[in-house]
Amino acid sequence: MNQLLASIAAYAPGLREWLLLTSVIFSIGLYGLLTRRNAVGILLAVELMLNSAALNFVIFNRFCMPARIDGSVMAIFVIAVAAAEVVVGMAIFVALYRYRGTVDVNRMDTMKDPVTSFEGPVAFNKEVLDNINKQYKSHHDH
Repeated sequence: MNQLLASIAAYAPGLREWLLLTSVIFSIGLYGLLTRRNAVGILLAVELMLNSAALNFVIFNRFCMPARIDGSVMAIFVIAVAAAEVVVGMAIFVALYRYRGTVDVNRMDTMKDPVTSFEGPVAFNKEVLDNINKQYKSHHDH
């Protein structure tokens, strides 16, 4: 049993391996952030980047000051902020989807209203809108 524990301890990853892992995770998140067009995919990529940063807090705490828990506490705060960010982000995406009908970020580059019918207590048809425009022009042309 002692030999097994000694062989496992011999293969324990060091600081370099952990930092390489977090760099890979962060790079995957950055690639996803830069290449995704779907807003939910972008949110997931940002979450990957935040999680790699939280893991860095724990890693540096373990290797630099193992007797303290500062890194773990910071990681908990990062996870809490990430959870709040997901809730707010998903609420924004749901509102955008209801308004625009898509979560494609390339189609959200304008402040112009989407081409949809007006849904409210009063539905305007083309004749009513033309009438309003005609009256507006007649009053403001003078």
